[in-house]
Amino acid sequence: MCKLKTLKLVVILIISINSLRAQNRNDKLYFYYEYSPKTNLRDTVGYSQLSQIYDIQIGVPPIQLGKRLKWINVVNIKTSNYSLEKLPEQYKKAVSTLFEGQYGMVFIYDFINPKWSVLVSPRFIIRSSLSAIEFEKSLFPSGILIINYNADARKRLVWSFGFAYANDFNKNVLIPIAGLSYQDEKFCIEVAYPRINFLYKPKPKIEWGITASAIGGIYHIPNLSLANNTIANYTRTVTVQAGHTFNYLFTKRLIINSCIGYSFIRNYDLMNDDFKPIDNAKLDLKQAIFIRTGLSFRI
Repeated sequence: MCKLKTLKLVVILIISINSLRAQNRNDKLYFYYEYSPKTNLRDTVGYSQLSQIYDIQIGVPPIQLGKRLKWINVVNIKTSNYSLEKLPEQYKKAVSTLFEGQYGMVFIYDFINPKWSVLVSPRFIIRSSLSAIEFEKSLFPSGILIINYNADARKRLVWSFGFAYANDFNKNVLIPIAGLSYQDEKFCIEVAYPRINFLYKPKPKIEWGITASAIGGIYHIPNLSLANNTIANYTRTVTVQAGHTFNYLFTKRLIINSCIGYSFIRNYDLMNDDFKPIDNAKLDLKQAIFIRTGLSFRI
C-alpha cells in the first residue's frame, strides 16, 4: 500500500497518450508480446504458470483541422494472461486473463508563437475479464491537459506542464503533471508517465538504451466470494520494471523492437465494490525477468 500511495502522491511525469510498450513517442502503430517465466506467488501458495501480454496499437496520421489544430485518433488493445494455478480454495475462481481496450483522441493546438502548444487528450478505457464486460462497471475514462513549451522552436527539446485525470493505480485521481522529451539524430530521451526512456542510435539501423516504467490497471471481474463474506469485484494489477532495449530498423519507419529486464513489483490485488484493496486477499507474484519483442511503425 505504501508504494501505491507514493505513486499517487508524487508529481507524475507525462508527455503524451503513447502506450508503455512503444520504444519511441512516434511509434504510433505497433504490436508487442511479453513473456515472464513461471514464478511462485509472494504471500500464498500457488504460482503463475505464465505471464503473457499481447499489445497492439493503431494510431492514424494527424488530421489537420484548420491551420493550427491537429486531431489524432489512437486505438489500443491488450490482453494479459497470468495463468494462476494451484491456489487456495477461496481463490480458485480468480481471473487469469484480463482485457483492456482503449480509444483516445489527441487534439494539439499550436499557438501563434511556435514555441507553445496545448494538448488535450480524452481516453475511453474498458478493463475487465472477458467473462465480465459490463460497460458501466468496466469503463475507466481518463484524460490529460498539458501545455508544451518547445525550447528551440524545432520540437527537439519539449517541456510539458498540466493535469491528468487517471484510473490506473487508484480510482478517479486528479494529479499535476510535468515532463520533458529530447530527440535528435542520435538520442531520444523521454520522461513520460509513467516511464523513463533513453535510446541511443550508434548506427543508422541500430538503437539501444534503457527503459523503466510503472504499469497499472483496475479491471472489473465476476464477483469472487472470499472468507468472512467478503466479495471481490475488481482486480488491480501493478508492475514496476526496468530493462535494456535493442531495436533494429529495417527501414526509417519499420522497426523490430526487443527488451529484456526485471519486474521488481508484480501486484495482483483484489478490490471491493468501493475500489478498496482487500487486505488479506493478495495474489502478488514474486519478482521475475521479462522478455518483450515486437514490431512498430514510426510515424
